[in-house]
Amino acid sequence: MPKTKLTMILESMPSWEVRKAAQLLIDVAEENNAFPEPGSRGFSIRFPSGPGWHHPISVAWIYPNERGWSKAKFFSFGKRTEGKGPENLPEYVENVLEDWTKSLDKLPYAGHTIAENGEFWVISHGNAVKYIDELAVCLKDVLSKLNTIHSEDLEDLKMAEEVMERVRKGEEKIYSSEEVRAHLGLDN
Repeated sequence: MPKTKLTMILESMPSWEVRKAAQLLIDVAEENNAFPEPGSRGFSIRFPSGPGWHHPISVAWIYPNERGWSKAKFFSFGKRTEGKGPENLPEYVENVLEDWTKSLDKLPYAGHTIAENGEFWVISHGNAVKYIDELAVCLKDVLSKLNTIHSEDLEDLKMAEEVMERVRKGEEKIYSSEEVRAHLGLDN
């Protein structure tokens, strides 16, 4: 069976410890409905789009060396939507991502850098291996919060579609604002 691009990226990591740390982050991502997205030099960890946003959200970038993307290199964490141009995310998603970046800012072994296309906290391979348990918990935290929001949004969307279907079938009555005001006695 031919090797996948992700497998080749993992095999190009400088040591088995770094490869094991990268694999742990992939496992955490997949357990929380996120996915690794291979690129030309490494891979990103992305959370899929949801009803309130149209593009995946990247929260981590893993590279076998210092030749990453933009200012991201080695193990980098942050936030970026993958659409063309800025995307207005729902406020509740922005709040989760803001908490994520605040938690990254507290990591004494992460170097903060700002680029035109994102804000990153860069961690050397040595520190990524040394602090991988803490990094995995941080990643799990942001992804599980995004997953909860995503699930709630999908439930709301499903309920709205069910109501609209009942309306189309004539099973659900629609009231005008005048009828509602009269029924509630608000016109008096």
